[in-house]
Amino acid sequence: TLYYVPVVSPDSYPHSRHTDGVDPNRNFPTLKNPDKESILVVENLKKLFSKIKPHSVLSCHTYGRMFLIPWGDNKKDCPNHKDYYGLAKKMGEMADYKVLKISQLYGHPIFGTESDYYYRNGSFSIVMELGTHQKKPSFEDTEKEFTRTIQSFLLFVKESPKVQILEK
Repeated sequence: TLYYVPVVSPDSYPHSRHTDGVDPNRNFPTLKNPDKESILVVENLKKLFSKIKPHSVLSCHTYGRMFLIPWGDNKKDCPNHKDYYGLAKKMGEMADYKVLKISQLYGHPIFGTESDYYYRNGSFSIVMELGTHQKKPSFEDTEKEFTRTIQSFLLFVKESPKVQILEK
């Protein structure tokens, strides 16, 4: 079963990624704050996640043409690093995207990321940073990016359920 959430924060999209002055990409519970109450759009994602308990999550964001894997909140490899890196590397080769740990993106740990939250709660989760900009893409830009990434998406759908989530 595939679930598709087209836009997490429709009130702020496409003007800003912030909702009520908060970046939803950094608003998930963390190891230091596991009971964190998030903003409404993130709380709704957490409720959906708890209800359907997905094995795998591919979260699409803009921009950067990269696949981001855990951890965000520290520089260590997560227990499933070989699985993550192996699949993301294949996906990256198909789409000509980079592969980074989330913490590598900024050169330091970042906290409250959805990928860390999903992984720590039993799901294999990769963030896919689509395209090269955050402006509203043209139809042609969207079609090109779709063509560029569809095979990597299909590989994720096929291969990610085979990964056994290791102890978090």
